[in-house]
Amino acid sequence: MKKKDIKKLALLSFTQENINPKKVKKLVSLMTRKELRQYVKFLNLIDSERKIKIFVPSLENIKSGELTKSISKIFPNKRVLLKEDPNLLLGVRILNKDILYDYNLKNTFIEMKEFIKNV
Repeated sequence: MKKKDIKKLALLSFTQENINPKKVKKLVSLMTRKELRQYVKFLNLIDSERKIKIFVPSLENIKSGELTKSISKIFPNKRVLLKEDPNLLLGVRILNKDILYDYNLKNTFIEMKEFIKNV
């Protein structure tokens, strides 16, 4: 089986936004190990393209519905996943595929410190 065929099968393994386990089970039983590795790679790639991860300092203080709606407007047709990251200091970190948008206070302080050192 060619890479193009495996990629098409990976795309067909999704129903709407989620992976369909029944389709995956059928396809897995028909593949060799090499094809299976490529198939899993494509499934992960497609899944990462369809979702966006948002890291916040604490989930307790955030109104997840409002944040999710506003992020969904910026990134339409993407599933929004909220995750807690205690290393953040007032801000948000957004991961879209492999692009990281980092908006937090800690980063601002570090950039200011570097700027002052260079002046």
